[in-house]
Amino acid sequence: MSSPTPAAEIMTETLHVCPVCAASTASPVMHAADGFLGELSLVRCAGCGIVYLNPRLAPESTTRVEDDSTVYDYDAAATEQMIDTSWAELVKWLTPSVPSSQRRMLDVGCNRGLLLEAARRQGWQVTGVELSPVAAQHARTAYGLSVYPSLAALPAGSKFDLITLWHVLEHVHAPVEFLRTVAGYLANPGVLAIQVPDFGAVDEYRVRGAESGILCAVHNFYFTGESLLNVARQAGLHPIYFEQDRTNLWLTLLLTNSRTIALRRRIAARFGR
Repeated sequence: MSSPTPAAEIMTETLHVCPVCAASTASPVMHAADGFLGELSLVRCAGCGIVYLNPRLAPESTTRVEDDSTVYDYDAAATEQMIDTSWAELVKWLTPSVPSSQRRMLDVGCNRGLLLEAARRQGWQVTGVELSPVAAQHARTAYGLSVYPSLAALPAGSKFDLITLWHVLEHVHAPVEFLRTVAGYLANPGVLAIQVPDFGAVDEYRVRGAESGILCAVHNFYFTGESLLNVARQAGLHPIYFEQDRTNLWLTLLLTNSRTIALRRRIAARFGR
């Protein structure tokens, strides 16, 4: 396990406009203590309403912090059980939404490769992208997976029938541009699956003593159902499924680059808790 990133190595950046709509006005939402930034300062954009972290970690510091993460440091038995249960169940749940039978999957932010390995065991051709060199190397060594350091490093012409962003979108620095880039790797038609923490349930996170699961230095954006859909639609994607999970306090959104895929479930018109 690597030692924690020294505070002296942490670099931050202050935003002067909203990273989603470029509005120059934002209002404070809340402050929270943090081990890397000292204090998290969340603001809400006056233009589009999205909540984001400002100031935030600079990209190079984000990589250092992610390298130090122990979130997926489980022993071998526990890891194997997770692959064959929760991750395998996720793959089975996602599969019917994918229109193609080719089963080419890209997991962006694949971390140590547990979802990819679960998918491969179910017959998917799998590829990963992972920012953290430490996590990426673990995926390669433990499972022999093909994991690239960035989307730009993928082989030319790469296309995927399913792309997963599982607890990734809240980490990026420009979500609309990021989703547009990711969508460029979808087959036509293809499905993009996203899951993020539900900021509309932040009080419930606190009640459960799970505040660190949503309020942390590597989370740059704090999505509600409405703001998540807004970002996805700005990226030119079409929602086919939305779920506000009140048990796990997550938002799950399936999107497509084609208008011809039937809705798996009607998108809720309102997103109150």
